Amino acid sequence: MHNPRVFATPLVYEGNIFVIGGCDQLGAPLDTFEYYETAKRKWHNLPNMETKRAAPAAQIVGDKIVAIGGVGETQAPVDAVEVYDIKAKKWFKKESLTEPLQGVSSIVKGRSGILESRKNKKFNIEYTVIMVYDMY
Repeated sequence: MHNPRVFATPLVYEGNIFVIGGCDQLGAPLDTFEYYETAKRKWHNLPNMETKRAAPAAQIVGDKIVAIGGVGETQAPVDAVEVYDIKAKKWFKKESLTEPLQGVSSIVKGRSGILESRKNKKFNIEYTVIMVYDMY
């Protein structure tokens, strides 16, 4: 791996491992994106995301990787959604979430991503957020 990190999000696509974001050695969120080509046992840098973030939720939808939410540069949740087109080798910004989320779990069903996150509001009242997001 070219960029050492923690709290990154790994995904497997066609036998290769893609790694999104994370935090550097000082705990700062990263916008970096890499993949490990398993057949050649080699790491490759890919275009950076627009949003620096650690621990985004991510899913593969067709030939696209969708990165959702995560922890941003101010150590607060982010509302950013970005899509990496594997064939075009480019990131595209999507419509933001209706509220910033971190610690997101996600699944894909058809065209939709179902997102779940626990949030803490003032006075330590915890609640669960469930969203449906169009992944295309």
